[in-house]
Amino acid sequence: MFKRNKSGFTLIELLVVISIIALLMSILLPSLGKARKKAREVICLTNLKQWGIMAHMYANDYNDSLHPGYGGERTASRTIRDNLWFAAYRPYHKDTGIIFCPEAGNRFMYDEQGNPTGNMPGHSSWGPYNQDRGWAAEGDSGSYGSNGYCTNPGDTPKIFGSRPNDYFWKKKTVSCANRIPFILDCWWIFGMPQCIDMPPDYVQEGRKTGQDEMRLFTLDRHSGKIGAVFLDGSLRMVGLKELWTLKWHQGYNTNGPWTQAGGVTRGDWPEWMRGFKDF
Repeated sequence: MFKRNKSGFTLIELLVVISIIALLMSILLPSLGKARKKAREVICLTNLKQWGIMAHMYANDYNDSLHPGYGGERTASRTIRDNLWFAAYRPYHKDTGIIFCPEAGNRFMYDEQGNPTGNMPGHSSWGPYNQDRGWAAEGDSGSYGSNGYCTNPGDTPKIFGSRPNDYFWKKKTVSCANRIPFILDCWWIFGMPQCIDMPPDYVQEGRKTGQDEMRLFTLDRHSGKIGAVFLDGSLRMVGLKELWTLKWHQGYNTNGPWTQAGGVTRGDWPEWMRGFKDF
């Protein structure tokens, strides 16, 4: 009489294999998550690099001038939207995808009627509402915004409230161009920060009130940082607290009240920002 050989795994062996797989997954998943985040940072900076190149091409064609911006001359055939950065640089590119940070994508904060969609500022884009109000042409949308002072509105720009005409950089070639933020992660088309602007009270607040416009850029898109291309074409991730130390306009105080040089302490920041790197 012959004994039949039994093949297969025992329950104990299966449990051991499952435990090993679970252990490997617990080790690898955080690394994969970090790798994906890093890849999205690289894509974001690559997009911004393209906008920096286009700005350089535009300046070459217009005697080193920056685009007109919000305060530029308007006529019956030239509206606000024609003066803004993404419209001014349209002739230099064909890929509309480069106007979206991969952490935000084509998710809008407001619908065509201006109603909130529920998407948070850090992970949303401007689009339909802006088109309906004349800020953008049909189909224009994005999740980057420009430094509103990096424009050349001419000698008699539209009124900017307390922002004098000599605040604007106007030319691309300036001495401190590597400290001047140009196009950055943003949930609005452009922003005009002041050194006294308050930070958002809570993560992804980012509301636009006509004041505290630094909030438009203070978005937790890349783990306490946002992507930025500077006026000289250099690009890097910028810490959220670092935003207050950059040279936004010609009269901007880089040692203002929200910098370490200006006396800010970690406890002065909203709770969600306190753990970020100080500047």
